[in-house]
Amino acid sequence: VGNISFPVMKPTEPSKKFYSDKLARLMDEEVRMLVGKAFRQTEVILDANLGKLNALAQELLTKEVLNYDDIAAILGPCPFGDKRSRFNSPDSADEVPQSTLLSN
Repeated sequence: VGNISFPVMKPTEPSKKFYSDKLARLMDEEVRMLVGKAFRQTEVILDANLGKLNALAQELLTKEVLNYDDIAAILGPCPFGDKRSRFNSPDSADEVPQSTLLSN
């Protein structure tokens, strides 16, 4: 993921933090917990779909570039519907459907 950081300076006071060391430790712990949870969920999803991932990798080795139909042929139809029609439609909203979000 890379470094995760919070601003440590106020614009008017370049050498002062605007939160305590205790709060900084609390933020670090919370971020580590959230990133760790996301990492574990990602591992579970990848493990459950390892065959599809390998098939996708093999197809990429032969074709280099895959379009939506190529990917759908390997992975199967999107469980949330064809995204091309949803995102190319003038009526499409910028919101993510609740059914696509991971639960806690």
